[in-house]
Amino acid sequence: MMDKIYEEQKVTNRSLRRISNLILMAMFVSLGNDAKARNDEDGAKLCLIGMGLTTVSYGLSLVTDVIEIIKSRNQIKSSE
Repeated sequence: MMDKIYEEQKVTNRSLRRISNLILMAMFVSLGNDAKARNDEDGAKLCLIGMGLTTVSYGLSLVTDVIEIIKSRNQIKSSE
C-alpha cells in the first residue's frame, strides 16, 4: 500500500515539475519579447539564459522519466 502511495506521489511531483517548467518558459518568452520591444539587450539576454536553464531542467526531467520507465519495465520482467 505504501509503495503505491509513494509511486503516485512521484508521478504527481513529476507532473508539477513539468507544469512549473512550462510556466517558467512561457514567462521568460513573454518577458524576453517585452525586453526586445523596449530594446533592452540585457533583459533579453537574461530571459534567454533563463529560458535555456529552464529547458535544460525540463530535459533532465524527461531523461529521469525515461530512466524510471526502463527501471519499472525491468522490474516487471524480472518478477515474471
